Order: sequence, then C-alpha cells, then structure tokens
Amino acid sequence: MRKVIIDPYDWMPGYGESGVSFHLSAGKDLVLEITYDAPNTETQERSGMLRRSMTFISAWYFIMAPFPGADPLWPEAMPGKLSPADAVRAQEEAREPTDGKFGCLVETVGSHFLDVCKAWYRQEAHGRSPDFRHFHIEFLSENVKFHIIAKDVTLSEPVRVTSAYE
Repeated sequence: MRKVIIDPYDWMPGYGESGVSFHLSAGKDLVLEITYDAPNTETQERSGMLRRSMTFISAWYFIMAPFPGADPLWPEAMPGKLSPADAVRAQEEAREPTDGKFGCLVETVGSHFLDVCKAWYRQEAHGRSPDFRHFHIEFLSENVKFHIIAKDVTLSEPVRVTSAYE
C-alpha cells in the first residue's frame, strides 16, 4: 500500500522545483534540499527563491536515479542480498498507483524491498529489529527520483535563498 506523506505542490509553484540537492548530516540523516520560486501573492509573479529540507531520520539506504527511467531497485543495488525475484517484486510495487500524483513523497507500507532491507539489517545487527520505512519521491523538473529507507522524515520551514544551489 502506498500513501502520500508530503505533497510539495502544496507549497511549490505548479511547474515544480528549481533545484534539488542532497547531503548526509553529521549523524545518520539524509537531507534533500528543494529550492523553488517564491510566489508573490499580490502579483502572482516570482519573488525570489525559497528552500525547504526533507530530513530523513536515521537513513540506512538511499538511491538516486534518473526520472523517468527504470526503477533503481535492481539486484545490483544490494549485491548478494536482493535476488532477481526480489527485484522484480520491488519493481512491480514501484508501479502501483499513487492516486495519479507524481512528485509527492510517498511511503510504500510493507514493501518487499523494505522487508529485504530489514532482514539484511537484522542479520548485520545481530538480531536487532529496525523500525525503518520505505519512502520515495520524484522531482519532475530536475528529472531525478530517490528511494530512501529511513526511520522517519521531517519537513523544514521555508528559508529565503539567492540561488537554487546556494
């Protein structure tokens, strides 16, 4: 089952983001920074740029791939851990509908790929059970998508910036 967690089009202009970057924090968090044109509510024209960050708490795995394109959940993503049958099942799940919304942060609840990741983590962590979730998002203007295995996600308040890659 898929559910929309964050719809960036609630706060971005309809034509999407102006830039996307990512970095790992000093801890274990993955930060996706989304820059977009700030609307001027009076004139409906651009009024500078804003940036918001999606911070994935305790990110254990992530992959970035071109969008549109084949989904990146291939056996090569986790050598020796994800069988070809697992990869096919993960790709089928990736094609499940999300109410026709692209560009939203979506959680795939109970994904097979997540189950494989959890089993691998338990094996490496000597039986400790992780509480990970499987998130993914497509950035339609930047033509890139991310799959992230993490414990949770937070969204920052908008911050004014001078360029998309500041």
